[in-house]
Amino acid sequence: MKKSMKVRLFSGLVALCMLLAFLPTAAFAAGNDVAQIGDQTYATLDDAIAAASDGDTILLLDDATVSKTLDKSITIDGQGHTMTSTDVRYGFSKGRSLTFQNMTAHFGYTIEIENPEYTSDLSLFYVNGDTDFTFKNAKVYMDGAGASNRLHAIYYDGGSVGTITLDHSRLEITNFPEDAIEWSGNESNLNVLHSTYISDQNRSGITGTWNVKIDSSNVQVINSIGNGSNGSNYDIKNSVVNFSDNGSHGLSAKNLMVDSSTVTANGNGFIGVAVDGDMAIQNNSTVSLTGNAGGSLAGYAAMRLYNNNTFTVDGTSKLSIKDNQNTVLYVRQGSLTVEDGAVLEIMGNHVTNDLLDGFGGGVYVGYGANYDPTVTLPADAKIYNNHATVGGDDIYVSQGVNGPSLTFGETSASWVMDGEDCGGKEHLVDGWYDDSEGTRWEAHAGTEEGNHIEEFTDFSEETGLATVSGVTSLKAAHGKDPIEKTSFPGLEKWIVRTNSDESTTDVKDDTVAAGNTVDFKLTTNVPDDLLNYIKPEDANDPEVTGPAINTLANVPLEERGEYLLTLHDAMDDYLVEPDSFVITIDREGTDNDVTLDASQYILNQPGVIDADCDFEITMDLVALYNAGVITDADIEHATDIVVTYTAKLDDTATAGSYQNTAWVSYPGGETMKDEVTVETYKIDVFKYDQANEEKGLEGATFEFYQKDEEGNPINVVELTSGADGHILIDGLDAGVYYLKETKAPEGYVCSEEELTITIPDQADGSNLVSVKFANSPVPHTGGMGTMLFTVGGMSILAAAGAVMIVPRTFRKKQENS
Repeated sequence: MKKSMKVRLFSGLVALCMLLAFLPTAAFAAGNDVAQIGDQTYATLDDAIAAASDGDTILLLDDATVSKTLDKSITIDGQGHTMTSTDVRYGFSKGRSLTFQNMTAHFGYTIEIENPEYTSDLSLFYVNGDTDFTFKNAKVYMDGAGASNRLHAIYYDGGSVGTITLDHSRLEITNFPEDAIEWSGNESNLNVLHSTYISDQNRSGITGTWNVKIDSSNVQVINSIGNGSNGSNYDIKNSVVNFSDNGSHGLSAKNLMVDSSTVTANGNGFIGVAVDGDMAIQNNSTVSLTGNAGGSLAGYAAMRLYNNNTFTVDGTSKLSIKDNQNTVLYVRQGSLTVEDGAVLEIMGNHVTNDLLDGFGGGVYVGYGANYDPTVTLPADAKIYNNHATVGGDDIYVSQGVNGPSLTFGETSASWVMDGEDCGGKEHLVDGWYDDSEGTRWEAHAGTEEGNHIEEFTDFSEETGLATVSGVTSLKAAHGKDPIEKTSFPGLEKWIVRTNSDESTTDVKDDTVAAGNTVDFKLTTNVPDDLLNYIKPEDANDPEVTGPAINTLANVPLEERGEYLLTLHDAMDDYLVEPDSFVITIDREGTDNDVTLDASQYILNQPGVIDADCDFEITMDLVALYNAGVITDADIEHATDIVVTYTAKLDDTATAGSYQNTAWVSYPGGETMKDEVTVETYKIDVFKYDQANEEKGLEGATFEFYQKDEEGNPINVVELTSGADGHILIDGLDAGVYYLKETKAPEGYVCSEEELTITIPDQADGSNLVSVKFANSPVPHTGGMGTMLFTVGGMSILAAAGAVMIVPRTFRKKQENS
C-alpha cells in the first residue's frame, strides 16, 4: 500500500512537470504581472515602459495604471484592457512617436498646479519637440475636472510640430481650463479617420493652424469657454461635424472644404463659421448655422468670408442660416458662388448692433468703401424675414472701391413675412423693395405720405436674375395691398415620432430600421380665397371682405363651384407601401374635428398620377363647404387640414438618408416643397490579427444584441466574420447596441470585452459605424520563457525521483546494518 501511494505521488508530479513544461510564460504572469515585452513580463506598466526601447510594443495582460514617463517611441497594446493615469503630467521630447491601441485609456488631473510659470505645468501631454500620437482602435478619455491655472490637454510648445491620428478610435477631452488641443508654432496635423473626437467644456477645442483631416467620422467641439477653433485648415469628408454653443467663434477656419458631410454651428457667442482662406461645400453637403452671434460683443455674422479668396457651394449642397443675431452672410472680400440647384436659406436673422454699421440682416457684400467682392446666388435662394437696424433688412451691397456686386433672384409667392413689420400679421411677400437708410420700406403707415413703397424690378426675363453693384439696400416685402398668408393653402411636412411614454412629437428627421414603418403627417389649411369660388344662392356676388377681395374676388361666376386642393407626395424609392390614410379637418382646441370618409376625397397612386409622385390626394373644398364639412369659421380661422399615413422603409434599404417631399397645388398656384428625412445606419465590424492589422480573421463568432430595462440581453443575433474579417450589419435604427465575441478564430484568444455601440453618436457622415476587434494568437510553446519552465519542470521531476530514491537508500542501509 505504501509503495502504491509513492507511485501515485510520483505519477502526479510527473504529470505536473509535463504540464508546466508546455505552458507559456504568460500563463504564469497573468496572476501577477500586467505587462509584457516579447517574452519578458513586468509587475507594473511603469516597469515595462522603463525597460522598453524605442520601437517596442508593450502588451497589457490586465488592467494597469501608469504614473511615470511616456516619453518614448513605443506602442502600448491594451489587448482590450484599460489603462489609467491620475494626476500625472507627461512631457515628450523631439522625435517621439507614441501609439495607444486596442484599449480604453483614462487620463485625469485634479491637483492644483503649484508653479504655473513652469512650462511643463501647462498641459497633461506637453510636447517640446516633434512628436506624433496615434490612437488606434482605442477609447481615450482626458478629464481636467478640478485642475486650475493654465492646464491644457495636449499642447505643442516652442515651434514643435507633429501629427495626432485617431484611427477607428474615440478621443474625449473635457473640463480643461485651457485648450483641448493646441500648438504654439508651426502647422501640425490632426487626422480623425473613422473615429469620434469630442471636446466639451474646455477653453477651446482646436487651437492653432492645424491641418485637420476628418474622414468618415464624428467631431463635436461644444461648450468651449472661448473659440471652438481659431484658424485651422479643415478637410471634411463623409462626416458629421458640430461646432456649437462655444463662447466665442464656432468653426473658425483658414481653408474649409466640406465634402459629402454635415456641418453644424449653432449657438456660438460670436461668428458661427469664419473662413479666411478658400471654402468649398460640395457633394450633397449641408452646412447649418442657427442662433450665433448672440454674445456680449455679438460678433459680425453667422458666416464671415473674410479675405480675397474663392468660396463655393455646389448645386447639390445646402447652406441654411436662420435665426442668428447680426448680419448673417458677410462676404467681405473675394468671390462667393452658390450654384443653381443648391438650397440657400437666409431667414429670421436680426442685426442688433452697429459693427457693420447696422446694415444687412441677411446678406452684406463688401465693407464700407473698401473691397469689391462678387457674390452670385441661385434664382431660388430664400432670403427674407431678416432685420437690420439702419437699412437693407435682407440685402445690402456696400460702396466698395469700384463697386461690389451681387447677383440674385426674384422673390417667391410662397414667402411669408413674419409680422414684425406688418403689425403682427403674416403677409405674403410679392417683391423686392428699397430699404435704404432714411427711406426704409413702409407699407403700414398711418397716412399714405408716411409709406415708402419703391419696388426693385430689374430682373432678366430670361434668367430671372438681377445684378446690382454699389450701394443697394433691399427688403423682401409687399406693396400697397397686402395679402394674408391664410389667403392660400400652405404646407408643412412632418414625421410623427412615438416617444417612450407613447406621446408623439413632430420632427423633420428621424431614424428607422429597414423593414419598419414610418408615420408621416401633411398639414395644409382652409384658405380665405375659398370664398371666391363659392357660388352665391342668387345671381349676386357673395359679400367678400378681408384680403381675399384683393386676390381672386373677380373669379367669373361660371368658373366658381369648385376648388380643387391637391396634396402631392414624392417618396424615395426605398420608402414604399403608403397606407392607412386619415384626413381630418383639425379644429385645434375643440372636440369638433371631422374625419373625411373615402368618398370625400380622391386618392391617386402610381399608374394614375405623374411619375414624380407616389400618391396624390385631391379634395374639392367647395363640395366640402356645401356639405357642411367646412364652415365659415374654418375659412375665417384657416383651420388645418391634416393628412396622416404610414410608409415602410424597404427591407433591402442600406445605411443612408431617405427623403420624402410634399407640396400642395390649388387654383392659380402651388406651395413650395417641404421635405423630411428618414435615416438608417450600418455597423462594419472588422476582426483582425493584432500583430498585423491588415490581416482580417475569418470565423470569429459574435453576439449582437440590445438590452432591456434590467440590463438583460434581448434581440440577440449570432454573427460570424467572413473571409475578409468583416461583418456588416445594415439597416439599423438609432439606439444602443452591444457586441461580444463568443468564439475566436482557430489559433486565437477570444476577447472578453463587451463593446457598446451608440447609433447615431458614433456614426460618420455616411451613417456608418466602424468597429475594429483585435485577436491575439494563442501563445506559442517555444522561446526562452518556455525553456525556463521546462528546466523548472525537469528540476521538479528530479526532486520527485529523489523522493523515491532516498527511502530505498535508507532502507538498504538498514538492511546492511
